[in-house]
Amino acid sequence: MSITCYTVSTTFFSCERKGVELVRSFFCAASALLEGMKENMLQNKIQTKELYQELFPLVQSLGYTVVDVQDAVVKRDRHVQVVIRNPRGNTSLDDCAAVSRLVQPRLTVLFDTRDIHLEVSSPGLSRSFKDVHEFTVFQEEQIRILIDEQWTEGVLRDFDGAQVTLDTENKTVSYAVESIRKAKLAGSLKEK
Repeated sequence: MSITCYTVSTTFFSCERKGVELVRSFFCAASALLEGMKENMLQNKIQTKELYQELFPLVQSLGYTVVDVQDAVVKRDRHVQVVIRNPRGNTSLDDCAAVSRLVQPRLTVLFDTRDIHLEVSSPGLSRSFKDVHEFTVFQEEQIRILIDEQWTEGVLRDFDGAQVTLDTENKTVSYAVESIRKAKLAGSLKEK
């Protein structure tokens, strides 16, 4: 049996089975994952990740915030991606280098290997939120949220774990986290 994948839209994939041979494809595995996340694209998992719990106090000791942490093993090498934010202004290359110098030795001890590829980066101007935790990280920033196929833009004023409050051009509005399908930074180069 083979599995052929094709794009149905820019976001969701469909799989079609043919023949006897099995062809593994990332897109087919992603299809099932994306299908389950259609309603609410935001997760609530990062703060329970062991790696996040290890790195958060280290990064915070330098005055930065951990936005996201990902790790994977690729051909016996450990790949770790850490996204940080400087709450005092735009995150610079020097910020990323400082965090990298602090985190690299800890990862070497934690994973008991020197074959670690570490990438430390800023969130970028129009980062798509992956976790509800990011509503805490990006308070006072201009964001966009998608609710019922309509985007709303405003300054993120508050997040209490269940409600997100935005100041839009006209008024202050609150939305339940469950109703938010997507969220992202609105992207500006302002200096704090």
